[in-house]
Amino acid sequence: MKSRKILFILTLFSSILLWDCKKSEPTLYDSALTAVYFPGITVKDSITYTFVGKNAPDTVYVPVQIMGESSLVARKIKVVVNQSVTSATEGKHFEKLKDFYTVPAKAFTAKVPIILFRNDPLLSSKYFSLGLTIIDSEDLAAGFPAFLNARISFTNQLIKPSYWDNILLLYFGEYSKVKHAKCVELMKRDFPLTQAGLTAAPLTNAFWMSWGRVASDYFTINIVLDENGNRIMPWSAF
Repeated sequence: MKSRKILFILTLFSSILLWDCKKSEPTLYDSALTAVYFPGITVKDSITYTFVGKNAPDTVYVPVQIMGESSLVARKIKVVVNQSVTSATEGKHFEKLKDFYTVPAKAFTAKVPIILFRNDPLLSSKYFSLGLTIIDSEDLAAGFPAFLNARISFTNQLIKPSYWDNILLLYFGEYSKVKHAKCVELMKRDFPLTQAGLTAAPLTNAFWMSWGRVASDYFTINIVLDENGNRIMPWSAF
Protein backbone atom coordinates (compact mmCIF):
# COMPACT_ATOMS: atom_id res chain seq x y z
CA MET A 1 0.00 0.00 0.00
CA LYS A 2 2.82 2.34 0.92
CA SER A 3 4.69 1.58 -2.34
CA ARG A 4 1.55 2.34 -4.38
CA LYS A 5 1.22 5.69 -2.65
CA ILE A 6 4.84 6.58 -3.38
CA LEU A 7 4.41 5.55 -7.04
CA PHE A 8 1.29 7.71 -7.32
CA ILE A 9 3.10 10.75 -5.90
CA LEU A 10 6.09 10.27 -8.24
CA THR A 11 3.80 9.94 -11.27
CA LEU A 12 1.87 13.08 -10.32
CA PHE A 13 5.12 15.01 -9.77
CA SER A 14 6.49 13.92 -13.18
CA SER A 15 3.28 14.98 -14.91
CA ILE A 16 3.46 18.43 -13.34
CA LEU A 17 7.08 18.84 -14.47
CA LEU A 18 6.25 17.79 -18.05
CA TRP A 19 3.27 20.15 -18.20
CA ASP A 20 5.35 23.05 -16.87
CA CYS A 21 8.13 22.42 -19.41
CA LYS A 22 5.70 22.31 -22.31
CA LYS A 23 4.12 25.54 -21.13
CA SER A 24 7.40 27.43 -20.71
CA GLU A 25 9.36 26.21 -23.75
CA PRO A 26 8.24 27.93 -26.98
CA THR A 27 7.86 25.77 -30.06
CA LEU A 28 9.44 26.52 -33.43
CA TYR A 29 6.26 28.19 -34.64
CA ASP A 30 5.40 30.08 -31.47
CA SER A 31 4.04 33.49 -32.50
CA ALA A 32 6.59 35.13 -30.23
CA LEU A 33 9.31 33.79 -32.55
CA THR A 34 7.79 35.40 -35.64
CA ALA A 35 9.80 38.58 -35.92
CA VAL A 36 11.55 40.92 -38.35
CA TYR A 37 15.06 42.40 -38.52
CA PHE A 38 17.57 44.05 -40.88
CA PRO A 39 19.72 41.18 -42.22
CA GLY A 40 23.45 41.88 -41.94
CA ILE A 41 22.95 45.59 -41.24
CA THR A 42 23.73 47.49 -38.05
CA VAL A 43 23.64 51.20 -37.33
CA LYS A 44 27.44 51.23 -37.78
CA ASP A 45 27.21 49.60 -41.21
CA SER A 46 25.44 52.42 -42.97
CA ILE A 47 24.02 52.17 -46.47
CA THR A 48 25.94 54.80 -48.47
CA TYR A 49 24.01 56.46 -51.29
CA THR A 50 24.76 59.17 -53.84
CA PHE A 51 22.34 61.02 -56.12
CA VAL A 52 25.01 61.39 -58.83
CA GLY A 53 23.69 59.86 -62.04
CA LYS A 54 20.34 59.08 -60.44
CA ASN A 55 16.83 60.47 -60.46
CA ALA A 56 15.61 62.95 -57.86
CA PRO A 57 13.81 62.18 -55.67
CA ASP A 58 14.99 58.58 -55.53
CA THR A 59 14.22 55.51 -53.49
CA VAL A 60 16.59 53.42 -51.39
CA TYR A 61 15.29 49.94 -50.67
CA VAL A 62 16.31 48.63 -47.24
CA PRO A 63 16.06 44.82 -46.93
CA VAL A 64 14.28 43.13 -44.04
CA GLN A 65 14.15 39.46 -43.07
CA ILE A 66 11.43 37.46 -41.33
CA MET A 67 12.28 34.82 -38.72
CA GLY A 68 9.68 32.24 -37.75
CA GLU A 69 6.71 30.90 -39.64
CA SER A 70 5.37 32.14 -42.95
CA SER A 71 1.89 33.58 -43.32
CA LEU A 72 -0.91 33.13 -45.84
CA VAL A 73 -1.65 36.86 -45.58
CA ALA A 74 0.50 39.98 -45.85
CA ARG A 75 1.99 41.23 -42.60
CA LYS A 76 2.84 44.72 -41.36
CA ILE A 77 6.33 45.98 -40.47
CA LYS A 78 6.82 49.03 -38.30
CA VAL A 79 9.90 51.20 -39.01
CA VAL A 80 10.53 54.56 -37.31
CA VAL A 81 13.21 57.25 -37.47
CA ASN A 82 16.10 56.78 -35.06
CA GLN A 83 16.69 60.41 -34.12
CA SER A 84 19.94 59.69 -32.27
CA VAL A 85 21.77 58.97 -35.54
CA THR A 86 19.75 61.19 -37.89
CA SER A 87 21.03 64.49 -39.28
CA ALA A 88 18.52 64.66 -42.15
CA THR A 89 15.25 66.57 -41.86
CA GLU A 90 11.87 65.03 -42.62
CA GLY A 91 10.22 66.72 -45.60
CA LYS A 92 13.49 68.34 -46.66
CA HIS A 93 15.81 65.38 -47.08
CA PHE A 94 13.44 62.43 -46.92
CA GLU A 95 9.75 61.68 -47.21
CA LYS A 96 7.88 60.96 -43.99
CA LEU A 97 7.95 57.26 -43.22
CA LYS A 98 4.73 55.32 -43.68
CA ASP A 99 2.75 54.10 -40.69
CA PHE A 100 3.72 50.58 -41.70
CA TYR A 101 5.31 48.61 -44.53
CA THR A 102 4.23 45.21 -45.83
CA VAL A 103 5.74 41.75 -46.17
CA PRO A 104 3.84 39.86 -48.90
CA ALA A 105 1.96 36.67 -48.06
CA LYS A 106 4.19 33.56 -47.84
CA ALA A 107 7.34 35.74 -48.04
CA PHE A 108 10.29 35.77 -45.66
CA THR A 109 11.94 38.86 -47.14
CA ALA A 110 10.83 42.34 -48.14
CA LYS A 111 12.28 45.75 -48.96
CA VAL A 112 11.35 48.95 -47.16
CA PRO A 113 11.26 51.87 -49.66
CA ILE A 114 12.80 55.08 -48.28
CA ILE A 115 12.34 58.14 -50.51
CA LEU A 116 15.18 60.69 -50.43
CA PHE A 117 15.30 64.28 -51.73
CA ARG A 118 18.35 66.17 -53.02
CA ASN A 119 17.08 69.75 -53.14
CA ASP A 120 19.36 70.89 -50.31
CA PRO A 121 22.50 72.53 -51.81
CA LEU A 122 24.51 71.27 -48.82
CA LEU A 123 24.25 67.75 -50.23
CA SER A 124 26.90 68.75 -52.77
CA SER A 125 29.47 69.18 -50.01
CA LYS A 126 28.39 66.93 -47.14
CA TYR A 127 26.57 63.78 -46.13
CA PHE A 128 23.25 63.54 -44.32
CA SER A 129 22.15 60.46 -42.42
CA LEU A 130 18.79 58.86 -41.73
CA GLY A 131 18.60 56.31 -38.93
CA LEU A 132 15.94 53.62 -39.01
CA THR A 133 14.70 51.34 -36.22
CA ILE A 134 12.35 48.37 -36.39
CA ILE A 135 9.78 48.23 -33.58
CA ASP A 136 6.94 45.80 -32.80
CA SER A 137 3.96 45.93 -35.12
CA GLU A 138 0.58 44.29 -34.71
CA ASP A 139 1.81 41.39 -36.87
CA LEU A 140 5.56 41.07 -36.29
CA ALA A 141 7.76 41.55 -33.27
CA ALA A 142 11.14 43.29 -33.45
CA GLY A 143 13.75 40.55 -33.95
CA PHE A 144 17.45 40.30 -33.10
CA PRO A 145 18.38 43.35 -30.96
CA ALA A 146 21.72 43.76 -32.78
CA PHE A 147 19.95 44.02 -36.15
CA LEU A 148 17.06 46.37 -35.46
CA ASN A 149 18.87 49.55 -36.54
CA ALA A 150 20.08 50.73 -39.94
CA ARG A 151 21.40 54.02 -41.25
CA ILE A 152 21.31 55.56 -44.73
CA SER A 153 24.13 58.02 -45.40
CA PHE A 154 23.46 60.04 -48.54
CA THR A 155 25.00 62.86 -50.55
CA ASN A 156 25.08 64.52 -53.96
CA GLN A 157 28.82 63.90 -54.24
CA LEU A 158 30.65 61.18 -56.08
CA ILE A 159 31.45 58.19 -53.91
CA LYS A 160 34.36 55.93 -54.82
CA PRO A 161 32.97 52.38 -55.01
CA SER A 162 34.50 50.25 -52.26
CA TYR A 163 35.31 47.55 -54.83
CA TRP A 164 37.04 49.87 -57.37
CA ASP A 165 40.58 48.69 -56.61
CA ASN A 166 39.49 45.03 -56.69
CA ILE A 167 37.34 44.98 -59.83
CA LEU A 168 36.93 48.30 -61.65
CA LEU A 169 40.67 48.93 -61.71
CA LEU A 170 40.85 46.32 -64.49
CA TYR A 171 38.35 48.20 -66.65
CA PHE A 172 38.78 51.86 -65.69
CA GLY A 173 42.33 52.18 -64.35
CA GLU A 174 43.35 54.19 -61.29
CA TYR A 175 40.57 56.07 -59.52
CA SER A 176 40.06 59.82 -59.51
CA LYS A 177 36.93 61.90 -58.92
CA VAL A 178 37.34 63.63 -62.28
CA LYS A 179 37.54 60.28 -64.07
CA HIS A 180 34.58 59.01 -62.08
CA ALA A 181 32.49 62.05 -63.06
CA LYS A 182 33.39 61.68 -66.75
CA CYS A 183 32.51 57.97 -66.68
CA VAL A 184 29.10 58.81 -65.21
CA GLU A 185 28.62 61.40 -67.96
CA LEU A 186 29.60 58.95 -70.70
CA MET A 187 27.62 55.98 -69.35
CA LYS A 188 24.69 58.12 -68.14
CA ARG A 189 24.73 56.08 -64.95
CA ASP A 190 26.87 55.71 -61.84
CA PHE A 191 28.58 52.52 -60.72
CA PRO A 192 26.52 50.22 -58.46
CA LEU A 193 26.77 50.74 -54.71
CA THR A 194 27.89 47.15 -54.12
CA GLN A 195 30.14 44.71 -55.93
CA ALA A 196 27.20 42.32 -56.26
CA GLY A 197 25.41 44.98 -58.31
CA LEU A 198 28.13 44.91 -60.98
CA THR A 199 26.78 41.77 -62.57
CA ALA A 200 23.12 42.06 -61.60
CA ALA A 201 20.93 41.67 -64.69
CA PRO A 202 21.15 43.15 -67.26
CA LEU A 203 24.73 44.17 -66.37
CA THR A 204 27.70 41.92 -67.18
CA ASN A 205 31.49 42.04 -67.04
CA ALA A 206 31.42 42.65 -70.79
CA PHE A 207 29.29 45.75 -70.19
CA TRP A 208 31.87 47.33 -67.88
CA MET A 209 34.78 46.29 -70.10
CA SER A 210 33.11 47.95 -73.07
CA TRP A 211 32.56 51.23 -71.20
CA GLY A 212 36.09 51.04 -69.82
CA ARG A 213 37.39 51.09 -73.38
CA VAL A 214 35.11 54.00 -74.28
CA ALA A 215 36.40 55.98 -71.29
CA SER A 216 40.04 55.12 -72.08
CA ASP A 217 39.55 56.29 -75.67
CA TYR A 218 38.10 59.56 -74.39
CA PHE A 219 41.16 60.28 -72.23
CA THR A 220 43.41 59.30 -75.15
CA ILE A 221 41.90 61.99 -77.35
CA ASN A 222 41.31 64.59 -74.65
CA ILE A 223 43.82 66.01 -72.17
CA VAL A 224 42.00 66.06 -68.83
CA LEU A 225 43.52 66.85 -65.44
CA ASP A 226 42.37 65.13 -62.28
CA GLU A 227 41.59 66.85 -58.97
CA ASN A 228 45.32 66.90 -58.15
CA GLY A 229 46.36 68.55 -61.41
CA ASN A 230 47.71 65.36 -63.00
CA ARG A 231 46.72 64.27 -66.50
CA ILE A 232 44.42 61.25 -66.61
CA MET A 233 46.25 58.80 -68.83
CA PRO A 234 44.50 56.15 -70.94
CA TRP A 235 44.69 52.52 -69.84
CA SER A 236 44.12 49.03 -71.16
CA ALA A 237 40.57 47.93 -70.39
CA PHE A 238 40.94 44.14 -70.17
